[in-house]
Amino acid sequence: MSVRQVFWQWPPLMLLFFLLFVVLASPSKADEIQILLSLKSHLKESNTGVFSSWTEGNSVCNFTGIVCNSNGLVSKINLPQQNLVGVVPFDSICGLQSLEKIDLGGNSLYGGITAGLKNCTRLQVLDLGLNSFSGEVPELSSLHNLNFLNLNNSGVSGTFPWKAVQNLTSLAFLSLGDNPFDSIPFPVEVLKLEKLYWLYLTNCSMRGEIPDGIQNLTLLENLELSDNQMSGEIPSGIGKLKKLRQLELYNNSFTGKLPVGLRNLTSLKNFDVSQNRLEGDLSELRFLNQLESLHLFENQFSGEIPVEFGDFKNLIELSLYRNQITGSLPQKIGSWTGFEYIDVSENFLTGTIPPDMCKNGMMTDLLVLQNKLTGTIPESYANCKSLNRLRVNNNSLSGSVPPGIWGLPNLSVMDLSMNQFEGPVTGDIGNAKSLGLLTLSYNRFSGELPPRISQASSLVTIFLDSNQFSGQIPSEICKLKKLVPEALNIKAFSEGFNGNPGLCSQNDDNFRPCSSDSGTSHHLRTFLWCFIAGTLVLLISLACYLFVKLKQNIPENSLKKNSWDMKSFRVLSFSEKEIIDAVKPENLIGKGGSGNVYKVVLNNGKELAVKHIWPSNSIDRKNCRTSSAMLTNRTFQSSEYVAEVATLSAVRHVNVVKLYCSITSEDSNLLVYEYLPNGSLWDRLHTKMKSKETLLDVVDSTISEASKEDALKILTIAMHCTTKIPALRPSMRMVVQMLEEAAPCMLTDIVVDKEWTWLPKVGVPRH
Repeated sequence: MSVRQVFWQWPPLMLLFFLLFVVLASPSKADEIQILLSLKSHLKESNTGVFSSWTEGNSVCNFTGIVCNSNGLVSKINLPQQNLVGVVPFDSICGLQSLEKIDLGGNSLYGGITAGLKNCTRLQVLDLGLNSFSGEVPELSSLHNLNFLNLNNSGVSGTFPWKAVQNLTSLAFLSLGDNPFDSIPFPVEVLKLEKLYWLYLTNCSMRGEIPDGIQNLTLLENLELSDNQMSGEIPSGIGKLKKLRQLELYNNSFTGKLPVGLRNLTSLKNFDVSQNRLEGDLSELRFLNQLESLHLFENQFSGEIPVEFGDFKNLIELSLYRNQITGSLPQKIGSWTGFEYIDVSENFLTGTIPPDMCKNGMMTDLLVLQNKLTGTIPESYANCKSLNRLRVNNNSLSGSVPPGIWGLPNLSVMDLSMNQFEGPVTGDIGNAKSLGLLTLSYNRFSGELPPRISQASSLVTIFLDSNQFSGQIPSEICKLKKLVPEALNIKAFSEGFNGNPGLCSQNDDNFRPCSSDSGTSHHLRTFLWCFIAGTLVLLISLACYLFVKLKQNIPENSLKKNSWDMKSFRVLSFSEKEIIDAVKPENLIGKGGSGNVYKVVLNNGKELAVKHIWPSNSIDRKNCRTSSAMLTNRTFQSSEYVAEVATLSAVRHVNVVKLYCSITSEDSNLLVYEYLPNGSLWDRLHTKMKSKETLLDVVDSTISEASKEDALKILTIAMHCTTKIPALRPSMRMVVQMLEEAAPCMLTDIVVDKEWTWLPKVGVPRH
């Protein structure tokens, strides 16, 4: 007897009950409309119009972001990065019994991830990352079909339900990083998820060792455990994960050598174990010829750089600084593809600079400082127009600098000091429109300084001391408007030119007098007085602005919504919206000559410092008295911003204030740093700002009573403290000493903490 025959032989009443059960157990399309409209009522969207199609007269299958299955029932909710704000009613949406995917990542959702989520039993994909949820993650063992789980930087905390996760044996993608979970050892439950190809557990409070069982996850392509408190040796079992393309273990406390067998990871493209306590040589890496990015900095590695690195055709990033590496750089390194940067500073390298690292015109940073390199700067770098930083200082390099290098258009930092270079600074330097720092100290440069140096209009600081320059300091230097604080008087200005016995001056005892028949003494005097007068006016204006700015309390509005571009220099645990929304008056902790500093507390409790760089042009500053005003100034450009990013973007060090990212639009420049803990310099600055005991307040209260001569001395000190290059600012101890020497009788009632290092020097990197 067929099933159909049996079915129709049922008593009518029983058949009626069966049909009623089927109807009640199956959600109707009308029910699904009500569930989605309930979701809409809980959320708000900003300018995306995503909910404009969510109306009762429309089919749910036509709702924006909704996908239906072949039966016309909702199977997917795809609403990532839609500027959604609100609380998600998981109890309601899990009533969609055919639902297989929820993607709400990259929004501003808050509240808890409630236990109702367990009813989404058909769910295969759950993406709630980059949101602002709170509380713990509920028990998830009922989601046995789940193969994709992303809660990265979602705001959840507490104890994660690892025991439930071990039952999710279909999981292939697991991303839980950048959440303040309770500190635990590496969860052994993960080792049972043998289908994983992606495991991201960075910055989630893990401690202890990586278990040997990691070798069981043979499908892994990405393994990231960085920014934790992990220790011990890297297990040799990692060498069995032959499909790995990315291995990130930086900023932990791993010890020992690179494990034997690492050479088997021949698919590896990105490898970063920087900021650990690793030692030994790099021989295990010589077989990894698919590497694109290699970061080993701030460890204790020794031995030579494998010559095979020169044959790595995909390598574009190499950072080995602060180790104990010896030998020479492979001469073919970086010559195959679009090589971007190299930093091998602070090692014991010998030999010459490889000639072809900028062969493809994409290199931005050549940093080889503080080694024992010899030879010359290769001629090929004269054509490296992409180069932004050239730091070869403190080596044994010699010869003439190729003329084209002086005029590289994007070069912002050129440091050739403490070598044996010779020859002239050529007129090509007039083409260096981005050059802010020029340091040539302690070399054998000679000849006259070219007048075209005045066309390097971005120059902020010049150090040419201890060379063999001769002739007259060109009067055209007077045109360099950004060259300021040390040039307030001739004595201070001359410090950057000391140690060049061939230079002459008619007005300064530090230089020999120019000969009367040279016909140049009049021009020199004209230049000097022009320089002094122009600079003094500029500095007085700047100082007055700073004093007034500190005393103002102009209300600021929130930042206007713009098209933002976030460039990250680290793995981030926040979105640009979370930063931008927090730049408001109540979060202001400091004001200075280059911008405002705000303290930002993220939804996950993490504290950051956000610096809004001010325009360098005085007219721009007059028109942009508040951060919100500056952020609507369409002509805003900032050389200070470019210089600071160029200096800090590649730095990772536990003793350095970390630059996490830059956030820019066509009218705004923001830098996001770590915020140091209580009792730190940031808090001291905040306290002193409140109590009006900052340096400029001291100067402000003193200068009104001083004579013209003393006032000028005090103003000079203030200008030293606001120089645009942070590394050149004096410590607080030095400032107090200078103030005491300038006007000791006026400082008897002023108490300043001499142990407090002046804030702008904090976190200044050596690279």
